[in-house]
Amino acid sequence: MSRVTVRVRGLAQAQTNMRDALANIQRGTEQALDNVAGVTQEDAQTNCPVGTPESTGKPGYVGGTLQASIQVFDGGQFLRQVGTDVYYGPFVHNGTYKMAARPFLTNAFEADQGQLVAECQSIKVV
Repeated sequence: MSRVTVRVRGLAQAQTNMRDALANIQRGTEQALDNVAGVTQEDAQTNCPVGTPESTGKPGYVGGTLQASIQVFDGGQFLRQVGTDVYYGPFVHNGTYKMAARPFLTNAFEADQGQLVAECQSIKVV
C-alpha cells in the first residue's frame, strides 16, 4: 500500500514539475516571438519604400504613410504578424503589372528568422 502512495506522490510531483516547465517554455517562446516581431517590424520599416515628389510626380508630396503603418499584430498564442493595414501595401510589396515587387516584409522576416531560432533555443527550462 505504501508503494502505491509513494508512486502517486511521485507522479503528482512529476506532473507539477512538467506543468511548470511547460509554462516556462510558453512564457519564453512568447517573449522570443515578441522580441523578433519587434526587430522584424523595425527592419520592414527601414526597408519600406517611401514615395517622394520625384517618384510620384506630385510636387510637394510627403510620403511615409506605408512605412509608418507597419506594425505588429498579436495573432494570439504563439503567433505574431508583422504587416500593414494600408490598402495599397500589398501592391507595393507584391508588385503589379506596372511596378516591380518590393517585398519589404518578406525580406525583413527572412533576415530575422535566424534570430527567432536562436531566441527559442536559448529558452531555459527550469
